[in-house]
Amino acid sequence: MSRLESLGFPTVCAYAGAKSNWMAFGLQTEGDHADDPTAGSVARHDVPA
Repeated sequence: MSRLESLGFPTVCAYAGAKSNWMAFGLQTEGDHADDPTAGSVARHDVPA
C-alpha cells in the first residue's frame, strides 16, 4: 500500500514524468528551489521543436 492509499486516496497511479512535465509547462511549484529558473523558463519559444 502506498502512502497516499494509506491516507485515504483509493485511486493512485504511478506516473514517472509527472513532476518534470508539470515544471516544463511552467506551472507553479513549491519548496526550497521553487524560484530557481528552469530550462523551460529560459528556453526560446520561437524556435521550432
